[in-house]
Amino acid sequence: TLNNLGNARLTQAEMGINPAAHLESAIAAYDEAAEIRRRLGLDKDLSATLTNLGNARSTQAEMGINPAAHLESAIAALDEAAEISRRLGLARDLARTLNNLGFAYQAQSRLAGNSSTQKQQALGNAYRSFQEALERVEYLRGETGADSQGYKRNFNEEWNRVYRGMVEVCLELGRYQDAIEYVDRSKARNLVELMATRDAYPGGVIPENIRQQLQSLKIAINHEDRRLQDEENPDYSRLNLLRQEKQELEPYKPLHFEAMQELLDEETAILEWYILPGKFLTFTLTAESLNLWTSSEEDLEQLGDWRNNYLNAYYQAKESLQKAIEALQAAQTEPEQQQAERLLKEAQDIWQNPLAERLETLAPILHLDEILANLFNNFPNCKKLILIPHRYLHLFPLHALPVATGEGEGKFLQDLFPKGVTYAPNCQLLQQAQNRSRPHFNRLFAIQNPTKDLDWADVQIEIIRTLFPDRNTLAGKNATTAKLLDKQRQELLSQIHHLFFSCHASFNPNSPLDSGLQLADGVLTLENIIANLNLNNCSLVTLSACETGQVALDTTDEYISLSSGFILAGSPSVLVSLWSVNEVSTALLLIRTYELLQQQPGQLAQSLQGAQKWLRETTVSGFEQWRQQCPLFSEEWREELKYDFAQMGQNEEEGTNSRPYQSPYHWAAFCIVGQGEQDNG
Repeated sequence: TLNNLGNARLTQAEMGINPAAHLESAIAAYDEAAEIRRRLGLDKDLSATLTNLGNARSTQAEMGINPAAHLESAIAALDEAAEISRRLGLARDLARTLNNLGFAYQAQSRLAGNSSTQKQQALGNAYRSFQEALERVEYLRGETGADSQGYKRNFNEEWNRVYRGMVEVCLELGRYQDAIEYVDRSKARNLVELMATRDAYPGGVIPENIRQQLQSLKIAINHEDRRLQDEENPDYSRLNLLRQEKQELEPYKPLHFEAMQELLDEETAILEWYILPGKFLTFTLTAESLNLWTSSEEDLEQLGDWRNNYLNAYYQAKESLQKAIEALQAAQTEPEQQQAERLLKEAQDIWQNPLAERLETLAPILHLDEILANLFNNFPNCKKLILIPHRYLHLFPLHALPVATGEGEGKFLQDLFPKGVTYAPNCQLLQQAQNRSRPHFNRLFAIQNPTKDLDWADVQIEIIRTLFPDRNTLAGKNATTAKLLDKQRQELLSQIHHLFFSCHASFNPNSPLDSGLQLADGVLTLENIIANLNLNNCSLVTLSACETGQVALDTTDEYISLSSGFILAGSPSVLVSLWSVNEVSTALLLIRTYELLQQQPGQLAQSLQGAQKWLRETTVSGFEQWRQQCPLFSEEWREELKYDFAQMGQNEEEGTNSRPYQSPYHWAAFCIVGQGEQDNG
């Protein structure tokens, strides 16, 4: 009862109701509860009360009420609680207490002022607390019954704060290599573990004998850990051996800094972002060096405002566009047609038309010019860039941000890297993608215009498929989920090298697993993709559809998108869109990408980049010339598209000299997630 009374008083204080007095009342209640529980030997309950007491003392310190003394009291209470939980083997309680202890030590370090010794001592204690907390978190992840994705997503949400605390302490200690390790480890963890299991075991299921061995080792590690707590001079050699045995059996292996650098050659760099409560970080990693740029709190606030404005405009425009399309379909008179076209123009003015201007304001918020100048100063030979965003940054076309080149001429980020720009959820997934050997790229399986309302979907599939000597297509009403997932085609899909979808799609941010690709008989959902597709010989999946690269936004660092489903199914690379795309510009972009890929086999990132530059810079007359000369077009297709290309310049003020697709809405929509290149052409 006293413990509950303390909780109630603490809640009052947190609500701002006479906080100082209610905190004192809470602490008095906790103190009395702890005394009774200590006297009665109720150790587990005592640990919980001491944790509450420590949190209340930390809150007092945060309020500026005699902070040094109250932090000392908080640390003493949390330390005693941790010792009890450690002795009793209460892994979850211990992890939670150690997390709070880490933040208390971190706060203590900030009170140390110029006293370097005290500051370093407090930070060292914070580091060790977070480190032990994360060891317990790793143990909890592997508990029996923790296999469902819903459980693990909730788990990530519960423990994400430990990673953030650890990263902040690493930064304050100047341990930047440790910081990027923990940054990378917290991202896309469920996806990485599932990939590791699928790559290690057929069907992605750990065999029962391995499961039993892992469970036995977990129990043995727990018992040995508890035994060592009572030793005066503990010998950790057996515990370390048990942990090593367990790690060797587990498919997932933590990625350390040296292995991150081994992902990069002498021409490639990584930019990796991480968003903390009061700032965001940008790590620049090469094979030889690591640099860190840290934002101000104002930068973070500006980034949050930019995100909100961007997403609000996007979803408002999406809703308005749907209404405009419905009005166009229903229009029967000329006034109704004109009204529908006005609605369409209004929808475009909300998000699509201002996109270039919006992106111009994002680059300075990210301080991209400063970061790139530092990169090229230290790594002048850099020709390829891998972007690893964090949380909502995955939604933005970072490759299309305008940057200064130093010569006064404006360029886009991707123009600075002649071998292309690609994306990855984290370094570990990049390593897994690079380890997937895909030596062939000549068997195509395509899904073509299932709803029969996308004429340019037919154009791109019919043209691109001619590049592949071995090709299969499900088109129109035959392109159903039932046929795609039947036994015969499942066997075929397991042998194909390239999977291409040209259809409608959408991403559901409120229920990501229900997102999917629209086929003739319904939606091929992300859940279906994860559960049913086997792409163990696939080199590339191209999703020529809307919103296939969008990700779920939540309080975890997980990466949930249609692209993650196909990566999990076995493909090392996925070509995806970041928003609702235009079918004509999409078809032109992808046809040109494959034309360039034929000329430079294996160089997908370079080919996409070249196609994007071509799309934004080509005039109407240039497109017509391409139609006449492109080697992928048969004479039949040249004639078929003659009228469409003739229509291009009719609505443009500059006529045939206009560049109809110079907006980033058209050329920047697509990006590559994963490896970004094929083993051969």
